[in-house]
Amino acid sequence: LQPLDLGILLFDRIGIAQHLASQKLPIVIISETDNLPKSCIDTIRYDASACVPNFAAHCLSSGIRTVESITVGSPEPKINDTLRASGIHVTRRIIKPLQNAGIREGVERAVFNYFRTRFVQNAKILPDLFFFDDDFALRGALTSMQEAGIHIPKDVKVVTWANFGTIPVYPYSLTRMEINPFVCGKTISNRILAIL
Repeated sequence: LQPLDLGILLFDRIGIAQHLASQKLPIVIISETDNLPKSCIDTIRYDASACVPNFAAHCLSSGIRTVESITVGSPEPKINDTLRASGIHVTRRIIKPLQNAGIREGVERAVFNYFRTRFVQNAKILPDLFFFDDDFALRGALTSMQEAGIHIPKDVKVVTWANFGTIPVYPYSLTRMEINPFVCGKTISNRILAIL
């Protein structure tokens, strides 16, 4: 194997960072955190929450007062704190992906099951807006909403993060905070070339 000049680590992977540090390999971390290991020579800030203040302001101006935030991960999305600070009531629901399915299918089916049960119990109690931190979670919820006869955006508004070019087409009016991986990739590549 050829010796490496630089390791590039996407997000906080403590075990991998420690291993690379033990190999004396300089690394660059692409992350939202400032918690950097000693061998990290630089960081590229990946901050998907830069658009959140504008989103919160838009929610207020649109009359949004209650948000149900659906998450499939353990850290609470920063968007929830921003919405709360704006005076919007946020309820967080953590839904664990199904373990006996693939990664994406496990998320989609778990959220579908959660919403199906919820809508059977009472489909009339809805927040002003559902926020999904995962576009596959959104897919499961939309299928349940369609089954329950819930109309978007008349009955409830829906917002999600999404990657450019990967979301299916729906006959609903959805708001998406979109990340373009091609633009991000170019920015990251140029930064890494500058570091090298």
